[in-house]
Amino acid sequence: MTVPEKTAGVTIIVLTHDRPGALRALLAGLLQQQLEGREMELLVCNNSSRNRVSDFPLTRTGRLLGRFKDVKVFNSSYNWLCRVRYSLAMLARHDVVMFLDDDL
Repeated sequence: MTVPEKTAGVTIIVLTHDRPGALRALLAGLLQQQLEGREMELLVCNNSSRNRVSDFPLTRTGRLLGRFKDVKVFNSSYNWLCRVRYSLAMLARHDVVMFLDDDL
């Protein structure tokens, strides 16, 4: 398996677990970031069997996710805890990776 070459920008990996309000607050804050013109990739990992995260535009979370240019959502019914963040980092498109929990 070859690892793709990383590009300039920031990949933000967000972990969430049954905290939709906290996730929305975090997403709203990320949308306000300028990053000096750098591209932002957002990877959201939802470790909840009760709530699903989606960019469906008729939900509050979906409307926020729809405002990101590059977003990928991973829903899991198994709680991977923090262990999953390093596996997700392998999927990052950019050379800078930032890890955030929605209960920060």
